[in-house]
Amino acid sequence: MDGGRQPNRCFRFSPMDRLGRKICPSILDAAEEIGRRAIEHAENEFIDPAVAATLLEAAASVSRALQGKTHCTQNVVRGVPSYLFRAFIRRVNKTRRQQLIYEDAGRVRSIRSHNLTDARAVLELRILIDELLTTCDHCYVSSR
Repeated sequence: MDGGRQPNRCFRFSPMDRLGRKICPSILDAAEEIGRRAIEHAENEFIDPAVAATLLEAAASVSRALQGKTHCTQNVVRGVPSYLFRAFIRRVNKTRRQQLIYEDAGRVRSIRSHNLTDARAVLELRILIDELLTTCDHCYVSSR
């Protein structure tokens, strides 16, 4: 036994990111190593495992930033799996916030269908919807 941790090979990722750029092999190994733990964490946050896998692949695309740090005088990342897991957690948190916004919008919509006759409720509802839309990511707002 060599005593080192071997990457969890039940998770395999494409060596190319969604834009067709090559992902560094050390980043792929780190992503495979944290894969099971990352998916379990996302499931605890009520994120679909397929969405979580996509978020992990997006986090793995940080390899260009890590490669850039090795060529300049900035601090080199020592714990690549930890760095990658933290990048994944940030993406999970963002997705969870967006899910909560959509759930609130769904509740508002159901309330709206019951209170259409009250002018004050309609005005408050419109203000609430405007506030929700300003906090949403512009990509999600424009796609709807």
